Amino acid sequence: MLCQTCGTFNADDDADYCVRCKAKLLVVSGPRADDDGESGSPDDIAFDEHLLERISALEEVVRREGEMIRTLFESLQRLEKSLSVAQTGIMALQETLEQRGILPPGETADRWQARSEKRLHAVETKERLLERRDRVLAGFAGSDRDGFEQKLREAEMAIVSLDSERGLRLLEEGFRLDRGNADLGFFLAETYFSDGDLERASHFLKKVLAANPNHYETLLYSGIVASESGDARPAETFLKKSIEIRPDAFLPHFALGGLFARQSKFSEAQKELAIARDIAPLTATRILLGQVHRELGDAAHAIEEFEAAAKQDPRSDEAFFQLGIAYLEKNRPRRALEAFQSSLAINPRRLEVQEAVRLLRGGDLAKKPAVDGPAAEDFRRAEECVSTGRLRQALDLYRRALEREPENQTIRISYALLCASLGASAEAIAACRRILAGPAEEMVATAACSTLAEALREDGQWREATRTVEEFMKSHDSPAARTIGFYELACNLADADGDLADALEFASRSLEAAPDELKPFSLAALGWVYYKKKEYESAIDFLKRSCDSLATPSTLHRLGMALLAAERSEEAKAAFRRAKTVASRGAGLEDRMLEQVRLNVRLAEMAAPRRKA
Repeated sequence: MLCQTCGTFNADDDADYCVRCKAKLLVVSGPRADDDGESGSPDDIAFDEHLLERISALEEVVRREGEMIRTLFESLQRLEKSLSVAQTGIMALQETLEQRGILPPGETADRWQARSEKRLHAVETKERLLERRDRVLAGFAGSDRDGFEQKLREAEMAIVSLDSERGLRLLEEGFRLDRGNADLGFFLAETYFSDGDLERASHFLKKVLAANPNHYETLLYSGIVASESGDARPAETFLKKSIEIRPDAFLPHFALGGLFARQSKFSEAQKELAIARDIAPLTATRILLGQVHRELGDAAHAIEEFEAAAKQDPRSDEAFFQLGIAYLEKNRPRRALEAFQSSLAINPRRLEVQEAVRLLRGGDLAKKPAVDGPAAEDFRRAEECVSTGRLRQALDLYRRALEREPENQTIRISYALLCASLGASAEAIAACRRILAGPAEEMVATAACSTLAEALREDGQWREATRTVEEFMKSHDSPAARTIGFYELACNLADADGDLADALEFASRSLEAAPDELKPFSLAALGWVYYKKKEYESAIDFLKRSCDSLATPSTLHRLGMALLAAERSEEAKAAFRRAKTVASRGAGLEDRMLEQVRLNVRLAEMAAPRRKA
């Protein structure tokens, strides 16, 4: 019997399936009678048999695919059940360890999330390398092609094995064999940029531009790196050149608009961001463009952009928060409160939204004095000096402003924070004690407590610093106050080589209470305590997570120390280099607290007309 599907001869006439392709064997015989009772032609009979056999073969294929799908579905259900059981067991184990005090609350979940993010990052690096591998090989122009391919294969295996550090070292060795390979150089620069190592990213970008001055991606990233490093002029040059090469690309216009916005060139920023929005109307573009409109005094268009962003991404807490600010500026407090509440529902741990909702629901505005009296001009000039880096001049202006308004806590906390950042400990301590001695708004008091504790700690007054924080926490119980209080207690014990078990508990409680804006500092405290306990891998884990959220010079320096202790010298060097890069940007706790104080005062000023009404 011949199979009608593949034509194979089957010796067994009683067989049901073909020995080769397993298609069902069917025998169709008998003439077809026409309407008049006469048999059809041989051609008609052959055609009918062919159709029936084809249909039977298709039915068999469909049946087998149905069985396969059913088997896959059953396997997926078993896998889902197994994962659910495993997750339940892990959560039960975590709960048991936390209840018995072996693990701090929430630490397992935080570590799990951190490891997952690290793995996803390594997988992304691997996929990018595999995607560009052929282009890198095609662009090779050196003399040792075999050595280059060997380095590339080893790097690929390392990255596939999720050992990104070794993979990047091998790729750097490969790049030294072919310094004109733009694709490989840009891959390295892009990877270091995503890791936050701007100095090494800039190094490879310069190498690529030296070989290919018109490489679009390298020009774009050079502009972004220069912008992040605070080099506005070269950043603008790079970004404008990348726009000349690709005028229809979204990212150069967006990056240039962001650069202009940071320089307070709002008209130029508006133009570039409008072009970027027309090319790709992303949520981030609309939010930044709305902020620029608001700075230009065009609240109506700002509201349009924020509403469009919120509609486009209903899970964007930033879009709703900025919409609330815009509504406040238009004196529409009810709509502002609705927007803030929507933002808070999406992200309940966002400190500035909590403050905004509290204010509009009836917070104590009397404790948030605006600077609009005799000291207003000196305070405004001091703020301008701080923003442009003229810190000594700002300090003199703050002092003069305090002479004119000695009871204004907004001026005093700004003065105290600047004294602390300049190392004037005695002045910072006196100013903070005076703030804490009288009635002060929660965030102002929290900033004063933090500044006072750190200044006392620098002077070696560990016990006094601890006493100050404990007294503060008796009368302040907001999330920010608990975060900063436990953070300072943990740092006191760790720096004084005190009871590290208590320090670990305080750091864990700080992380548990931390709003999003302050979480990096709690993570840094945990990392520092683990460093003191000589548990270097845990220290590196928490310090890296802190730097991923907010890179500060002190945290990066501590990360470098932990990496050195763990004998990871190359990574330690990178951390120290990065600390040097961000040292001029002022991203420490004092800056974050001062930023929050300013925002709270601004919210209070905008909410005041509504409260008076």
